[in-house]
Amino acid sequence: MQHKTGIITALPPSGADVLNALLPALLSAPADTLTALLHLPAACGSVHTALWRLDIAPARARAGVLPLADLSNDEQARCLRYRRPEDQWRHALTRQALRRLLALQLGCAPLQVALAYSAQGKPELADGTPLWFNVSHAGDHALLALSTHGPVGVDIERTNHGQLFDSVPGVFSMAEHAHGQRHPGSAYAIWSGKEAVLKAWGVGIATHLPALSVLPQPDGRLAVHFDCAAPQISAWTLAAPDGYAAALALLQR
Repeated sequence: MQHKTGIITALPPSGADVLNALLPALLSAPADTLTALLHLPAACGSVHTALWRLDIAPARARAGVLPLADLSNDEQARCLRYRRPEDQWRHALTRQALRRLLALQLGCAPLQVALAYSAQGKPELADGTPLWFNVSHAGDHALLALSTHGPVGVDIERTNHGQLFDSVPGVFSMAEHAHGQRHPGSAYAIWSGKEAVLKAWGVGIATHLPALSVLPQPDGRLAVHFDCAAPQISAWTLAAPDGYAAALALLQR
């Protein structure tokens, strides 16, 4: 059974089979505001993985001003390094939402959530609390994932930037190229899957992309294969708004 509040869908702890069955429908709810996004269901504390979509335009309208006060000093500095206002808003709103979600889980104020960063720059809770998270944003949307199961990766991509297979040589495997020939238009599903998998693993994306093959399956799973030593990672495609592709990955502990 799914637990829903507004545009939030939280999954109960029923294992990978339930995740596989339910994840493709998680992003089908209509757009809503930041307030609805941050209204966590009571059951969230007991679920393995929960996923949210933040729609930037209504969240920006609700906020009114760039929410720098809700961010740490380093997050503010990173936000202001973006030159375009839309990029600043996308970053600030996503980080604000993440801090509020984590604070609700941890029982503290958003700015009291202490974050540390791995050698590859992936954020994690500084005190080692077994709660993993990841975010991704592109265009008008952001995804936020929290998990008590283990490290999680999420990715969303806009699909209006031409033919990926031709524009980024050396990134896709032979198996992925072959899949793309059989299934035209699958490049962004593969790309978002690769990013989600590597984010769940917590390694550098640029250096590991060529060693990873991610192939979409008819049931929504992503078949994951590494040409190097790597942990077991499960991944799924996600239903996304028109013009976007999205994926979620969980490192199996």
